[in-house]
Amino acid sequence: MNMVERIKGYFAKKRLRKDHSAARMRQVINLHDARSVAFLYTSTDEATYILVKQFAEKITSHFGTRKTLALAYIPEKEAPSYHTHLLHSDYFTKKDVNWYGYPSCPAVDTFVQEDYDILIDISSGENGPLNYILDRSLARFKVGRTPDGGDYDLIVPTRPGATLDAYLSRIIHILSQINHEKSRIA
Repeated sequence: MNMVERIKGYFAKKRLRKDHSAARMRQVINLHDARSVAFLYTSTDEATYILVKQFAEKITSHFGTRKTLALAYIPEKEAPSYHTHLLHSDYFTKKDVNWYGYPSCPAVDTFVQEDYDILIDISSGENGPLNYILDRSLARFKVGRTPDGGDYDLIVPTRPGATLDAYLSRIIHILSQINHEKSRIA
């Protein structure tokens, strides 16, 4: 990381602490009880886009979640042709991100203001635009991969050598068991 990136990162983190969403109501919610689930991810290829879309559909069909939305950050200036603004999927690109690394577009503004039951960040590592969204989100239960990524309520680390598909399946398993009446021993 060069000097300019470190300076930008410093000021971005300082402003993020100032803008931190304190109005959030934290609550542990499992997939059986969730009415709304949101996903954050970095879209680098079509396979990731399709996998996240299938993951969201699986949660909707299997757990009866009423509302799902996947928000992708595309680290390019233009979105690839396979990305479309759909009802349950949206995106923002590098050109929607300011000098500090903060996204500014209607899709992000809407996403941040929505009170999701569960927010699942499936991006890997430090990602300024997604960290900004994660921190500003009013979601009740935030799940992510690494403690470096953001202010998570639950960290589900990636197993060494695990594929994204395996990781997503692990998240489904954990979030369907956590705080669920049927999984408790009587």
